[in-house]
Amino acid sequence: MEAEAPTAPPSNEKRLEIFRDVRRAVAGLINATPEEVTLQQNITEAITIVDDLARSGLPAGEFPSAALEQEAMTEL
Repeated sequence: MEAEAPTAPPSNEKRLEIFRDVRRAVAGLINATPEEVTLQQNITEAITIVDDLARSGLPAGEFPSAALEQEAMTEL
């Protein structure tokens, strides 16, 4: 998720532009919308987000599986 704040320094504008471009590109590769794509700094951060979603009470199938992420990482 991308944060918006009026106090963000102008130097962040270029970073946010690149971030948005990458989200659009990834979304195009997997036939998704940019809003359906999240980019994280590392796998630990991503799994933490997935874990938080899993504990949120969403129905099964509404969030990705941390087990699938782990399996993908062990196959590298």
